[in-house]
Order: sequence, then C-alpha cells, then structure tokens
Amino acid sequence: MKSLLRRNLNLYNPNFQVALNAKNPKREPSLVDSESYTQSELRRILDAARADIRVARDRIRSALILMDRWRRGEFDQEPHGPDWVRGAYLDNLARTGDLLRYPASPAHPERAAVNPVALRKAGFLGAAEARGALFLTPLEAMAFAVLLVGLTGENVGTIYSSKASSHQAAAGDKDRPAVAIIDLIKPRRGKSRAAMAKPLTSVPAWAHADAYEEGPQLLTSFGVFALLVELAGPARSIMRSDHLFACSKWTGAGGRGFRIGGSKDVPGEWGETHRLLHDDGSPLRVLFPRLRLTYVQAHDEPVAQTRYTLRDSYQVKDRGSLKQYQEIVEKTLTQQIASARAANALTFLTDVDVQEARTNPAEAALRYGVTPHVLTRILDGHLDTVLSACSDNENGPLTPGRPCEASFLMCAGCPCSVSIPAHWPVQVATHDALVARRKDMTALQWAQRYAEPWARLADIVSKMPVGSAEVARKRITQDDRNLVERLLNREMDH
Repeated sequence: MKSLLRRNLNLYNPNFQVALNAKNPKREPSLVDSESYTQSELRRILDAARADIRVARDRIRSALILMDRWRRGEFDQEPHGPDWVRGAYLDNLARTGDLLRYPASPAHPERAAVNPVALRKAGFLGAAEARGALFLTPLEAMAFAVLLVGLTGENVGTIYSSKASSHQAAAGDKDRPAVAIIDLIKPRRGKSRAAMAKPLTSVPAWAHADAYEEGPQLLTSFGVFALLVELAGPARSIMRSDHLFACSKWTGAGGRGFRIGGSKDVPGEWGETHRLLHDDGSPLRVLFPRLRLTYVQAHDEPVAQTRYTLRDSYQVKDRGSLKQYQEIVEKTLTQQIASARAANALTFLTDVDVQEARTNPAEAALRYGVTPHVLTRILDGHLDTVLSACSDNENGPLTPGRPCEASFLMCAGCPCSVSIPAHWPVQVATHDALVARRKDMTALQWAQRYAEPWARLADIVSKMPVGSAEVARKRITQDDRNLVERLLNREMDH
C-alpha cells in the first residue's frame, strides 16, 4: 500500500509524506506463534485433515472407478443412461482438464461459459462439484500439507517442493513395512546440503496397524504420501508434471486452471472451516511453523536442521512446552545421577594407596577383595579396559558366569572396576568429552544417554587429590583422545 501511495507524494501533506517514506516497524512475533500445540490439540488438527482427505479419497476413487468402467464399455448397452453420460463427462474432464462449454468466439475462447445442461445430465449440481469429482480442491491439498507436516516435521516449503516419484520403494507385507524414499529440497541448508532423501514408512512408530479399522494409511507419512500420489494423479496428468501436489484452481469463467506445487496460503482458512478449538475453548489457529515445532518437541529430534538449531531456535523459544521440557530433563538428570551414585562401587586408589599395595600386596589385596596376583596385574596395567582395570572379567554383575559384554562406559560404576592414577588421564578426558557433547545434543538426549556415566566420572574426578585432575588433564595424549572418541561413538561396544 505504501508503494502505491508513494507514486503521488505531491498530493499529500509533508507529515504524511514522511510517514510514507518511514521504514515499517519490525513485526513482533506473536506469543501464540511461538508455542507448540498440545497433544490433544495436535490430534484434533490431524483428525480434521484426515476427515477431509477421506472425503476426497472416496469421491475421487468413486469417479475414477466409474470412468474406468465407462472406458471398458460396461455401460454401452445404455448409451444415454445416467452412468454412461456421467462416465463420458468424466472421461472428457480427465483428458482435457476442462468442463463442457458453449462455443465461444475465436478471439476470446477463455470466455466460453460452462454448459449447465451437460452438467445436469451428468448428475452434477454445478461446476465445482464436477471438477471436484476428479481433482483435489485447494483446501483438500491444504489438508494433505497439514497432515504431512504434522507427521514428518518437515518445513511446508520442503513438502511442497517434493515430487510424486520415489525410489527404493518397497511394497511391504505383513512382516516388512512399506518404505518410499523421496527427494526433498531445503534451499536454506545451502547448495551442498539442500538436497535431502526422506524415508517414509508405513508403520507408526507408536502403534500396530491392526489396532485401526481402516489400517494405518492416514496415520503414517508413507500412507499419506501414497494417497496423495494417487488422488493428485488426474491433475498431475493434465499438467504433465511430477510435482507431488497438484489440485484444481478456481479461476476464470466456470473454473479453469490447476495449481502445481504448494500454495502461499496459510492453513488458517482451512482450519476455520473446521472450527477447531484450543484446550481452553478459544479458537485454534493452524500454522505450519507451530505444527513443525510440535513435531520436533514431541520427538526431540532435529528435522533437516542441526541439534544446535533444534535446541536454540525451537525448544528454547517454545513458550508452550519449555517448562514441561525442563521438568522432564531435570527429572531424567536426577534419576540418572541417583542411579550412578547408587551403583558407583568402583575401587579407587590414590598414589599413596598404590605404593602401599606394592609394599604389602597381601594385605592390600584382602582390603580390596582381590587376590594378590590380580592386584599385581592391575598395578602393572595388565588388566586395563578403557577407563579402569577389571578385576573379574569372567563374572561381572551384568553378565555373571561369562565374559563381560557391557559397554566400557559402565566400568566407571562397576564393583569389578579398579581405578589407579594411571587411568586418570583417560577418565578426565572422557569426563570432559561428555561435557563437550552437550552442545551437540538436545538436553533430554544428553541426559538420557550420558548423564549417568558423566555422574560416575564426576564422582571419580572429585575423589582425586587437589590438583590431580588438572595434572591428569595435561597428561592426556592424542591416543587418549582417539580412544575416548571411539568409546563415545560406541565403536568399542559388542
């Protein structure tokens, strides 16, 4: 509007001219836009989308079956019967993409009016119903977009850019889920990382398909993708396009045109048709960013983004679930640290203890619950694992009666484990590496995976005499760092 008014600045008073030339104020983000939906709100949104898609599915499939029967000549015995007339109309619509119209002047073919008589003979109440028989409407395409964003967490622009073709697709059976891998583009990731391969599966991660009367088609990203490929097929064929999204677009006299790819419209209009409500009863506004935020919060996994972006651009700014998320992380940390402290039965020896053990091995062995021979081998480094030495590899608490198969990270709290000063550099290096990994993971993931071993190692480091941890840190070698990296990457697990 400002650009339009600026074309005739001389018509306005000076104050108004200044206002027109002033920079627009920065739009403050809505508090609501920064919140994820609750699970019950998300369920209502996705259920509404599924309801629209089911209507479209039944309508278009019914029309395609009738048209196929007409093409096979099943209605030729009654060439003017209702099924034959409707089948002929649908066949013309599928081939041309347009409704039957009255002749128009050669100079203005776009002004040709729809033939209402032909519509009524084919059993259609109007042009919109006729076009909708074979083609998705814009609102139905929006329902597909809402459902795909809600099920995958991808940006809607990335969803809209996808193609109908997939590769490495498996049909699936009762023992193997169907899988399709589609190519997606997200330009903001940069030229080298914009292209992505997205696997879509036919089985929900949280339920078995047999629990649902209609099967899991509309509950999974694969099912929604496959159905969209099918239902947008007639429009895609008219446009000779491989875009996943293709629907009718109501333009011109009686409705002409198609839309390929996505719509710039927000899903708010679609949501308003369903009168969706928040849990508190207020009107619910459907927004793609909030659907994406809800997904990444629920799954605690980055989608086409780094873990840093997930944490700092999504989870931290989500006013709706930040407190809940913090409470979950705090609870997880508390549980993991309590577990670490309860199980931290490692035997810890200082330099003084080592010297006493070498002076009087029999007495020291009795004190530490091992034989003198085993104690000597520990002190000489012959029983080292990664973080410590093991006094009984054949009968540990996790695998009694057979060689231990536990992760070496578990050694930090095992009663068979013995820590001596020679182990301190690797123990400190592992402790520091666990702390460093916090920035590359979400808080909950770090708490679930690393909080317990970190707490055990922190307890070991706290037992070291004053200044010993810093001395050990200076003694860390590159081989030590490489060993720790392999340990944390689970390259040494059985």
